[in-house]
Amino acid sequence: YEYINKQKINQGSFSDVFNKKLLELNGKPVYYTLLYNNGNSLFTKDSEKDIVNEKSRITKGNETKVELERFVRKEVKIFHTPEKKGFYQYFKYDDDEFYRYSEPELTSISYKDDVEYVDIYKCKLVEIVLKNGNIIKLWYTEDVPISTGPFMYNMLPGLVLKAESSGFIIYA
Repeated sequence: YEYINKQKINQGSFSDVFNKKLLELNGKPVYYTLLYNNGNSLFTKDSEKDIVNEKSRITKGNETKVELERFVRKEVKIFHTPEKKGFYQYFKYDDDEFYRYSEPELTSISYKDDVEYVDIYKCKLVEIVLKNGNIIKLWYTEDVPISTGPFMYNMLPGLVLKAESSGFIIYA
């Protein structure tokens, strides 16, 4: 899957040079993998190298101190089993790693008559509204008869090949 962020990256208090690097990243795809076996799925992205910029270099005598700016894309792992409505999401804090179970908080699911082709697959449209009011459009195909997709989108009668919102687009 290719994920494209459509929201502005929080540039914080970075230098102009580093902010320019971050702006160049925005809109470029980040690659994910969806693995599926017997109803179980794992949606994952390995942690990428941090984006690092040398902000300043100060030399005093024989000692040089370098101040770095760092932007990190965190590792993503989302695991779904067919027995559960929700999913397990991976987190890492410092050196501790764990999964947290969550269930999607939806206020509505609307099946639409729209059809779109993603690659060679005929896909149907579903619009979901999350509890926070965000609307996500999901395009799924019944040509691949498995109920899974990227992130938490595994509740449809087929494979989700495309998801889009005001903040992102992801497609197989």
